[in-house]
Amino acid sequence: MSTLVEIETAFEKLSSREKEEFALWYEERLTEVGPDPEIDQLWTVEIQRRLDEIRSGKVQAIPGEQVMADLRRRYGV
Repeated sequence: MSTLVEIETAFEKLSSREKEEFALWYEERLTEVGPDPEIDQLWTVEIQRRLDEIRSGKVQAIPGEQVMADLRRRYGV
């Protein structure tokens, strides 16, 4: 059994409170590591591509308020 599978199995056995505590602990550890420069570069490229599509008129942006209203209507949130 791989370490990841062992971790997943152990995690599923935790109570809701223990899962929450683990999530907070894990989030702190990820923050300590910092962002991955390669992923940051990929996001920069993707953001630029999307901005170029909007500016060129290839796609039309949807206001955030409309997106949220549609999601609430669709999922009853």
